[in-house]
Amino acid sequence: MRLEHSASATLPFRDNRRIKLGEAVVVVGYPLQGIVASSMNLTTGTVSALAGLGDDTRMVQFTAPIQPGNSGGPLLDHSGSVVGIVASKLSPLWTAQAVGDIPQNVNFAIKGSVVRDFLDSKGVAYQTVGFQPALDTTELADRAAKAVVALQCTSGSPAEPSVSDRRPTRSATEVLRTAKTVCILVRQGSPVLKTEIGKELLKWGRLALLSSPNEADLVLEVIQTGRLSSTGEGNQAAALLREPASGLELWSSTKGGSWAMSGFGNARVGRAIARDLTKFLDSANKKSTK
Repeated sequence: MRLEHSASATLPFRDNRRIKLGEAVVVVGYPLQGIVASSMNLTTGTVSALAGLGDDTRMVQFTAPIQPGNSGGPLLDHSGSVVGIVASKLSPLWTAQAVGDIPQNVNFAIKGSVVRDFLDSKGVAYQTVGFQPALDTTELADRAAKAVVALQCTSGSPAEPSVSDRRPTRSATEVLRTAKTVCILVRQGSPVLKTEIGKELLKWGRLALLSSPNEADLVLEVIQTGRLSSTGEGNQAAALLREPASGLELWSSTKGGSWAMSGFGNARVGRAIARDLTKFLDSANKKSTK
């Protein structure tokens, strides 16, 4: 593990006051390193449930958007006190397959009280604070930026390098920069989605389309949920871009919901997914060449 910068301040845990349903929370961290801004990211939301999956009372559910790389970062109340540690998000593709719908901002954090119990068991010191007035979001960001740092984990150290024949894990930036091929998999839904996405990617011209996911550099998985209707109720398609060799998730998008998923509606959704994807890939490529 390597720290790029040391922290100049610390964030205290909130004292024994319980987190409340509907309470405003803030997530700070360094998600999608090498793709989005390298500076600290901040998102806001609310506590949407006081337990996690399967009524796990060690967890809290919240709506502030998170991305790969947010895990391990603090969940803060609006005074800047730690009330949890970001742990995971509910997978849109898994949920679409399991229940036929796409979740929106269903994210989970380990409760601050659970983290404190763990630290106590290991003899690790930490600070707590009582009630504090709420801060403006910009003030909170300034305070958090002094205490939250990006961690990079490696398989070796300068004094003890990794075994030479072991394939190192590549960063998202490296994966996107070197990718030449993609396979489109429509796990559930109309074949029109695959056709329209493929057409847009061929127009874009930077990735060759392959039929086998095992031979492609990237895999785009698409799942359509909802039923055909004249109102468009519940009709959506979720897409997830990943590297099949490592399982690294690189990008996701959800489209639809406002029109019926007829042939025309499917075509619209497919084109919208492809355009979002190519914009993302163009942006990632620009960042990697700077």
